[in-house]
Amino acid sequence: MAGDKGRWRCGGCGKEGQFPLEYTTKLDDELDDILEARCGALDKLEAFVDAHLWPRGRLHDTHHLILKAKCAMAMLPGHVDEDSLGKRAAD
Repeated sequence: MAGDKGRWRCGGCGKEGQFPLEYTTKLDDELDDILEARCGALDKLEAFVDAHLWPRGRLHDTHHLILKAKCAMAMLPGHVDEDSLGKRAAD
């Protein structure tokens, strides 16, 4: 996204509008709080993505905050079935 003084244009879909820097700063802080707390992180990360991903929220699936949340979910212990990973590697 590019623009100045709160105006933006999405590089993916071309949509334009108001998108204040304070909005993404607030979401970045919210995501950092979730990641630091760790307790219940998976549920909170899923809720974050659900709430802020387009069309419910303003963020596209390629926005760095959505990608950061999804990456964090993938890294959580127990999120990936380790048995299935071992079977795939052995095949």
